[in-house]
Amino acid sequence: MALNEPYRGGEILRRHGRPAAGVHCLQIEINRALYLDEPIVTPHEGMAAVRRDIDRLTEVLVEAALARA
Repeated sequence: MALNEPYRGGEILRRHGRPAAGVHCLQIEINRALYLDEPIVTPHEGMAAVRRDIDRLTEVLVEAALARA
């Protein structure tokens, strides 16, 4: 596997994250098998659960960020 393939997010985080300046980044990698039938590149029934989990994670992160503000 080549550097940054298939996920390029790591380089984006290094390039744009500036923790000392208060610019923080979060990269989340999701196993595509949880939601995608890769051979035909079509979402399967697991997509609903992944979407719910990401929605909930987003809510928790926003709540945490607002609590710190």
